[in-house]
Amino acid sequence: MRDEMTPLERFSLLLIDEQPDRMITVPLVTAHAATVAGLPPGECVRDGEMMARAQVVAQERYGHDAYTLFSDVGILAEAMGSTYHHSPQAIPILDRPLVRDPADLKKLRVPDLDAGRLPVYLQATEILHRSRGDRIPVFCFVPAPFTTAAALRGVEDFLVDTITDPALALRLVRAAEEAAIPLLDELVLRGALPVLVDPLASCSVASPATYRKYALPGTKRLIDRLHRLDLDITLHVCGETGPILEDLAATGADLLSFDQASVALVRETIGDRVRLVGNVSPQLLLEGERNEIQKAVRAAAREGVGTPKGFVLSTGCELPIKTAPESVLAFMEAARAAGDSA
Repeated sequence: MRDEMTPLERFSLLLIDEQPDRMITVPLVTAHAATVAGLPPGECVRDGEMMARAQVVAQERYGHDAYTLFSDVGILAEAMGSTYHHSPQAIPILDRPLVRDPADLKKLRVPDLDAGRLPVYLQATEILHRSRGDRIPVFCFVPAPFTTAAALRGVEDFLVDTITDPALALRLVRAAEEAAIPLLDELVLRGALPVLVDPLASCSVASPATYRKYALPGTKRLIDRLHRLDLDITLHVCGETGPILEDLAATGADLLSFDQASVALVRETIGDRVRLVGNVSPQLLLEGERNEIQKAVRAAAREGVGTPKGFVLSTGCELPIKTAPESVLAFMEAARAAGDSA
């Protein structure tokens, strides 16, 4: 069936609780876009023009309903002083966290917007919004405070701090929250729709109690602040989220992008309060056969239909860089068939 609306029109209807022409479909094509464009992923995350070009090529090939700009969860921590290892064919990896011991807390600063790779995000956002933002939404993923705090301290040390030194952990989270504000503000000014991403706060890594004490408050404050700009905000938490669904809704997020919880469970638990985005396994797209991928897409779409606040068909997390484009095309083919018949 031929589309009657642009992707932006589709999202606009979703956000006012109206029905678009078909199910919105947004696999999380982040660094994988470089694969489609034949570009080195590690170079795309350091070049705004290249990052934008990769997103355009991928969207034109797959036909999904939004650009999804993201490289890694360390972009804010790196701008604040953590050191990352860069290579042409991979996303950056944490090499040396900024806060190696409590004495390093004095190094915490809100980064300038020209620090680290922040200008890459800003440039890519501006290019996409100016050239195609009248038709296709530009979503830009920004690490939530809990995840940035872990990148400032080192994941294992930070998780230990939440038990043995709560004051230190809370100071790191608050510093990460303050650091996110200027970046979020500038992304909005350049046309982005912010997505707060918090993979290290999932129950695959931290307990529900840890989420409630250390992750939820800062995320909620950022979302409340962005709501003052009359924006609808997406929260993405990959990993296991079933035990914290009520907490995720309590952040005030308008859309929840989730991973390891059934669509039916999430719909029944919080689907009357939050628009849902999910949740075909990205590992399945990397390793699965065409028929397996399409079966999973149909199942997710079937469970998502009827979600009171609305449903976006997506992957549970970002696509692995080396996902075969044919697998994503299989996803999109099944999604279109399911969405047209919904």
